[in-house]
Amino acid sequence: MNKELSLADVLEDYAVETLSGNNLEILRSMMEKYPRFREELMDFAVSRAQIRYTPEPEISVEEEARYKQFGLENLNFFLKGEAASAETLASLTEVAKERGLNRTTLASKVGVSLSLVMYLEKKRLRFSSIPKAIIARLANVLEVSETVIANYLNQLPDLATNASFKSQTRQDKKSVFPFCSRFQQNCLAGCGCDR
Repeated sequence: MNKELSLADVLEDYAVETLSGNNLEILRSMMEKYPRFREELMDFAVSRAQIRYTPEPEISVEEEARYKQFGLENLNFFLKGEAASAETLASLTEVAKERGLNRTTLASKVGVSLSLVMYLEKKRLRFSSIPKAIIARLANVLEVSETVIANYLNQLPDLATNASFKSQTRQDKKSVFPFCSRFQQNCLAGCGCDR
């Protein structure tokens, strides 16, 4: 009983018989033995030869340097992102104290009011409404990255510790205000408010 072989079986047989590479005699004998798969056997042998003998593309010294620089930039970006996400602030005023600044001095160096510093400290302003220039100035004065300041300000507002409430129910979530609704004197052009 002679079983008809499929194309996959014939190509596999050829590959097994020519493990070290194409062999013209074996290829001819298989093409005679399986004339139905003659074209496919030739295509397989040609593809195999191309893969084996085509040289790897060479890149110029400039291209290699560019690829290395690109890889280093990506690695640097990744490592900086890891470091920035690992660095968190407990408090703006605590970092200011470490830099020898009190709240008033911090406010004046950043160029904002003391009440704005306190709102920022308590994260009571909607993050998306805080002008980027203020984040940049805070980062510059506190000698940390803008990302660290942004991560701090983008957290939930601080609840007052040991506070007594005169109402029957405690407020679950403190109100968070748009920047310009509370600090129009610190409002910057292009911040997106309606002033």
